Amino acid sequence: MALNPVRVKHRELDPKTRSRTYDEAILGYTQEAAREEAARCINCRTKPCQYACPALTRAPEYIKAIEEGDFTKSLRISLETYPISGSLGRTCFHPCEDACVVGKKGQPVAIMMLKRAADDYGVWPGAPDIELPKPTGKRVAIIGSGPAGLAAATDLAKRGHKAIVYEKLPVLGGYLTVGIPAYRLPRDVFQREVEHMKLWGVEFQTKQALGEQLTMPGLLKDHDAVFVGVGSHTPRKMGIPGEDLRHVEPAVDWLRRFELKEPVACEGKVVVIGGGSVAMDASRNALRLGAQSVTIVYRRGKRQMPASPEELDQARDEGIKFIMLSNPTRLIGDDEGNVKYVECVQMELGPADESGRQTPQPVPNTEFLLRSHLAIVAIGQNASPVKQALTGFVDMDRYGGVQTNPDLSTKTPGVYAAGDVVLGPSSIIESVGQAKKAAAAMHRYLMGIKPPGEPAKAAPPAVAA
Repeated sequence: MALNPVRVKHRELDPKTRSRTYDEAILGYTQEAAREEAARCINCRTKPCQYACPALTRAPEYIKAIEEGDFTKSLRISLETYPISGSLGRTCFHPCEDACVVGKKGQPVAIMMLKRAADDYGVWPGAPDIELPKPTGKRVAIIGSGPAGLAAATDLAKRGHKAIVYEKLPVLGGYLTVGIPAYRLPRDVFQREVEHMKLWGVEFQTKQALGEQLTMPGLLKDHDAVFVGVGSHTPRKMGIPGEDLRHVEPAVDWLRRFELKEPVACEGKVVVIGGGSVAMDASRNALRLGAQSVTIVYRRGKRQMPASPEELDQARDEGIKFIMLSNPTRLIGDDEGNVKYVECVQMELGPADESGRQTPQPVPNTEFLLRSHLAIVAIGQNASPVKQALTGFVDMDRYGGVQTNPDLSTKTPGVYAAGDVVLGPSSIIESVGQAKKAAAAMHRYLMGIKPPGEPAKAAPPAVAA
């Protein structure tokens, strides 16, 4: 039978309905549709999808299990790689699909959506299903409960170490729960994953901030190793006049305050500046909060936008407007100090920069004004503000990012780092993949196992440099 070049369509709320609710917007597959889509996988011998994944997810195996109708087996294959299978099934940017061989002559297999189907229909393991490893007696501090911290903690716990996750906020998850809105990632999905991590012995403590309740000397005294996964939650500024006007909001701060049920401004006409996933989340959230209109301004074209095509299509379908090849030059306020206009200039694409993307350049005498009651800035983030707490223990770049060795260790024995605090703003799966690498290196350190090419030696105590 000829292979269907078109993927099976998943279910979703209609745009008019979903733009007014925090119910999950994408509803995924029925079991029958998931099995039909899984049958499109040709189970390549070379497994390009698996090796395109930063975490080396065993996609062909969990897809095969779905084709056979065993959603529980599929789920547990995913959980062997990382603990946030349901979250990734809804939010991953799926580089695996770019590598899918089926996609060379049609649409790639819906690998991410099939992972989500395993979470929807598979039975999560309970305590009797978990075979705990023999404890090693080692304690590891995990700083930050975002994707990197959760992946590292679970991998270390599965190796028998006591992993204790310390989180600054009153809720767990990092950007998963204080950045990604609930219509994209329902909170019960994430909570189910947390409960699974607890079965492996991972301990969680909230309201524990590095540099406040926690210090590096104290952590190194009470633990045998420390993993730094504090993410990148410091918003970047545009460096243009008017950024200090009222109702000019960094997107990451605005989204976080909303998720923590703190007051946020949102009325009238909203302008969102940026083209990544954070900009899409902020714009769609503003729409649901009752904005009269939402307009995204981006300095490049649609093909250059960092957000996924699915996010762009969903935002556009919900009624969000896009102004491409335009860049803000200043923010203009009213007599009371509130933002009133965003002045922009039209751009054109010039030569490619170091990243390979064409550099946007302003077109003279093309300025125009956008009426704005709220301007949300989503042009990127720097590392979280823990530089003072880490000074002397790790080397950092000028943005506050932690510099590491190839195995993710730092200059202080026993201190490792991964995720956005090392990579800069990245995808969830990239942070997870790097954290798994760090956890493996931490295990070798804790157990005194020699790295390849080095003589064996006893594990040194974790002390401050």
